[in-house]
Amino acid sequence: MKARRGFVSNSSSSSFVVIPENYQPKVNEDYGKLAMAFAFSDCDDWNGIFIDGESQFGWQVREYHYFESKWNWLVLQAFYGGQKYMEFVDDFLSSITNNRVKVNWNGVEDADNNGYSYIDHQSIDAEFTFDPVSQIGIENFLLDNDCYIQNGNDNE
Repeated sequence: MKARRGFVSNSSSSSFVVIPENYQPKVNEDYGKLAMAFAFSDCDDWNGIFIDGESQFGWQVREYHYFESKWNWLVLQAFYGGQKYMEFVDDFLSSITNNRVKVNWNGVEDADNNGYSYIDHQSIDAEFTFDPVSQIGIENFLLDNDCYIQNGNDNE
């Protein structure tokens, strides 16, 4: 992991996770808010992507602070990262929805309104996404607007 402009991120030049340096996880027992977000997801064929969030992470210069886009990022990283990371997402969903919601991983890439979801190839790195998120707790990452996805090339 490398420090960039006062925060800790993964090492992509295209887009990356931002967790502020010295971030203190909030005491967050409010799984109800997260459970409600997933309540209407069909456990048999939900592709894991929220249509209301960004689902194509390329070189656009933008920050994503909202739950839906951060969730979409995690799902896509898990999909590209393989079974270990997909199980991490599934376990999290199971824990907050009493095993009612699961992701149908076969439809993840074809999940948005345009028929395609992706993360730019230079930004695919599940390990460097999930390591910092795991340290603060996935619920803190999703619900705290201080943690976000940064898109855009910062090699300048």
